[in-house]
Amino acid sequence: MNDHIVEYLNYYIDLENPQYAVLLIGNWGCGKTYFIKELIKNWQNLEETNDKIILKPIYVSLNGVADAHTINERIRAVINPFLYSKGMKVAKSVFKGLLKTTAKIDLNLDDDDKADGNVSFNIDSLGIFDSSNKEIKGKRILIFDDIERCKIKTDEIFGYINNYVEHSGCKVILLSDEKKIKAKYEKNKSEIDIDYKDFKEKLIGQTFEVKSDIDTAVYHFIQESKEINSELDLTKYRNLIIELFVSSELENLRVLKQSLLDFNRLTTLIDSEYLEHENRDEFIKCLLAYFIIVYAEFRTGNDKIQEYQVFNYFDKKEDNAGKIAERKYNSILDKYNVYHSTYVFPLAKIIKYIEKGFILKAELNESIKSNAFFRKDEEQDWERLWWWKILDDEEFIQLRDKVWQQFSKGEIENEFALMHIAGIFISLVNENLIKKKKEFIVSKSKHILNKIYCLSALHM
Repeated sequence: MNDHIVEYLNYYIDLENPQYAVLLIGNWGCGKTYFIKELIKNWQNLEETNDKIILKPIYVSLNGVADAHTINERIRAVINPFLYSKGMKVAKSVFKGLLKTTAKIDLNLDDDDKADGNVSFNIDSLGIFDSSNKEIKGKRILIFDDIERCKIKTDEIFGYINNYVEHSGCKVILLSDEKKIKAKYEKNKSEIDIDYKDFKEKLIGQTFEVKSDIDTAVYHFIQESKEINSELDLTKYRNLIIELFVSSELENLRVLKQSLLDFNRLTTLIDSEYLEHENRDEFIKCLLAYFIIVYAEFRTGNDKIQEYQVFNYFDKKEDNAGKIAERKYNSILDKYNVYHSTYVFPLAKIIKYIEKGFILKAELNESIKSNAFFRKDEEQDWERLWWWKILDDEEFIQLRDKVWQQFSKGEIENEFALMHIAGIFISLVNENLIKKKKEFIVSKSKHILNKIYCLSALHM
């Protein structure tokens, strides 16, 4: 997906003195940092020589940085391990002209495991990148991340970075959400300042938008989640995870990563009798599906996501949270034969877990033991009809007619079953699999519901 960016950056870092920086843009969480750090691994070929330092790429986050001094300190913090490397024969001449503040270095020039003296140097971060210093080798790659989170004014931070580009011949790569950079620049711009586009072109020679590499990211997230629960491998659900994430329109890989880590943490609380049950894989698939849906929706402000899959057919509004979510995800749940959430786990408890960061083990397992996967009682006819899409014709017709007879006679005892049965028959009407009218189904459902409520009131 981002191969063209990789190809260009490999070309860019091989230039002798490009005199421009490259900007990688994308929304927060799209995977920019992960993308560049994977590239850095390919660029890190540190070779120790007798009298040379070969610099690795230097990655620095500018998140929260308020002045140039802090940036210099962060660069020095990355550089210093190169200079402290015990196996490197560091020649004093390497540091000539770089002395401003103090960095204490133990020199071992003859590999005898004894220090040949302590030399105090101050390493000027600009000086060590200077292309005129022939003692320092390497491509001089500087990567500045989180530009939009830097507290320094945009024109000032760009001016600071330009020193590395123009005067040191460095290959500089910037990572940022450009919309936020532009907004920050325009907010602080005076009447005499140039437009952002012209201002940007003074430093940036090429801009690329990093797209979320979902396939690769999900693979790595699954591997990381194994560290929390090594007994649970989510690899078999990889396509389900990807399709749900794409449908969420979230485009924030960090939230997806966190959801998988939190999901695996949740599964460590499930009793072994359920994890060793023959229905375990189907249960985990369904629980994972709803966990991702709730996580994505709740983290992006849909605090009514617990209404998802509530068959509110008596509500004529088409814009409630439940129906909006249904339009986004239901085709995927059907594709992967994911049970209705009421058979799996209460969505309200998933939200509670996300909010609080924990759930009592007893509470979790109490909700699990009575679901469709592990309960001991026999499945009812309408529950079997719920899977009408995968029933053979004979069984479907028998169940359809039997449940319809119960429904038309008003022989439904609770609102939970009623909502599901009404939903089934409305779906069958839409598919021309039953010759009934929706108006009758809604009217009959209201009548049964009133009857259920009246009976409940009598027993109170």
